Amino acid sequence: MIINDRFVKFKTDNERVLSHPYINDVLVYDIECDSFDLDTSRVKFVGFYSYKYEKYILLHIDNHERIQGLINEHRILVGFNNKFFDGPIMENPVNGFDLKYKIVFDCLSVLYDMERRRPNREVIIKNPDGKMLASILKNRKLNSVAEALNIPVSKGDIDYKLFQKDEWSDAEIQEIFIYLYKDINITRQIFEYYITYFDGFRDLVPDDNIKRLNYIRSSTGSFAYSVVCHLADIPLVFEDDKEKLKLKPDNGGGYVLAPQVEYAENVVYLDFASLYPHLVFQCNLLTPADEGWSGDGFFPVKGTYDKTSQGKIDKILKDIYMKRRELKRAKDPRELGYKIAINSIYGISGSPVFKNVFNTTTAGDCTAIGRKTIQFTRDQFEAHGYKVIYGDTDSVFVQLPNGKTVQNLLDLSKSVIATIQAHMPFPVSTFVLDVDDEFDKVWLFKKKHYAGFNKDGKFIIKGLSIIKGDASQLAQLLFDKIRPLMIEKKDIKFDREYIANLIDIELKKNITIIGSLYNVRNPDSYKSASSLQCQIATEHGAGSHVLIPNKIIGDVGKSKKYCTPEEAVDLKIEDLCLDKLWHELDPFIKRPKDL
Repeated sequence: MIINDRFVKFKTDNERVLSHPYINDVLVYDIECDSFDLDTSRVKFVGFYSYKYEKYILLHIDNHERIQGLINEHRILVGFNNKFFDGPIMENPVNGFDLKYKIVFDCLSVLYDMERRRPNREVIIKNPDGKMLASILKNRKLNSVAEALNIPVSKGDIDYKLFQKDEWSDAEIQEIFIYLYKDINITRQIFEYYITYFDGFRDLVPDDNIKRLNYIRSSTGSFAYSVVCHLADIPLVFEDDKEKLKLKPDNGGGYVLAPQVEYAENVVYLDFASLYPHLVFQCNLLTPADEGWSGDGFFPVKGTYDKTSQGKIDKILKDIYMKRRELKRAKDPRELGYKIAINSIYGISGSPVFKNVFNTTTAGDCTAIGRKTIQFTRDQFEAHGYKVIYGDTDSVFVQLPNGKTVQNLLDLSKSVIATIQAHMPFPVSTFVLDVDDEFDKVWLFKKKHYAGFNKDGKFIIKGLSIIKGDASQLAQLLFDKIRPLMIEKKDIKFDREYIANLIDIELKKNITIIGSLYNVRNPDSYKSASSLQCQIATEHGAGSHVLIPNKIIGDVGKSKKYCTPEEAVDLKIEDLCLDKLWHELDPFIKRPKDL
């Protein structure tokens, strides 16, 4: 069967992308294949976007030589999950493509480190609305990432059985090519978002880092290490001694004062700007020495550091901080790269892999100095009549007593800091306590979880489950309804009966709002007949099903049962599995102590 290729001419109007010195090396690609087995899956179609040729190219697998030729002409292969899916399938013996010596840029791995199972850059990327990506991502699927970044998504579903065929009608070919084109188009736009967002990071790294796009895709620790080595003009070397790599110094962690009250009024939130970087370069913690500063009898440190002259990397860290401060004041977006660099040094100083900054005592001494700093600050505030109601690593929440002002508190903080800095070898004037916010009312729940109304009347909410990307749809809907009431009455608490009534109203409108969507295959494709997916496929057939978790009815599930929306009509609230919903709404429910 002869299948003609398709191509679409396109040139981005994103000047930051076009100005990248190595953009013409980039080939965005996606594949459609007949299974998910990396070793045996057969590629059926491959789609590309080439910045070199400024066009989309959609090809059937029969164009093997042309596909390989396009790959050969580009040095950087960009995809979404291409590191662990598309790439291995293309290279398997069935397909036989050669991707050796290519730079694999995986848009998914930029967000999340699949190998270490931990977030990567998603914790520092904001979407165009200024929302942190990690807090709004529902999942890490292509469409969800695009939607979180405000990239238009028009990609629909396709029957994957199409890719198990070897012959297609003209209409099916058209459907496949449209689906493939949309995948590549979305991936290209995500890639361009990254290029634009991290554009300022290029100022801080050497050319080879830019050429390989490492300033975008590496861990923040690796980026920071590259920055300090580059700016200090020292070799970028990593430890390869297996015995040394086993060293795991205990850094002790930051100081945490649990909330002393659940509710308070007239509260000032103070924090030390860039606490750990300041401690590092004020105490020369990246320059260990046999003799020198070891806490001056004030800080409980274990190491000894040069006190005669500031070290090369400590100076670089201070310079980066000062530059970042200047950029931040000018509201220059390049400040993000400087911020990440200075805030990551403390962490990598405790990891032996980062050879030129690692020291067995640096990270632990940094946190010990930090704990002493916050504890001393708290003690001094309380000795002068202020009540510290919460503290965490670099900040304190202070309740002002009657007759005291914010300026009184700031004046006191200056003398506190002067005492602290008297015991440091290289003090700087930028080490200050800043007012982060002032609250008329604040509710404290646990570490980094609070809500309140500040002096400007703005409703502030931090850390609570209700504002996270994985919050249940019903919880988000209810929060949207009660939020205006909170702002109106300057109170976040409601009777449980009131909340339960709102839940009941919404469920009667649409019970599927608490449903879970399951896409299942034929039952015989599952290894375990007892798996939930296999049970659903056996009971309801292959395809997509919305099921309602409950405690009463349904032939699917064990301790938790799953029924259809039609079966759930007569269920009561107490019959439904709403634990997650109630957990998300719990901070807003009155307890006897609130009455």
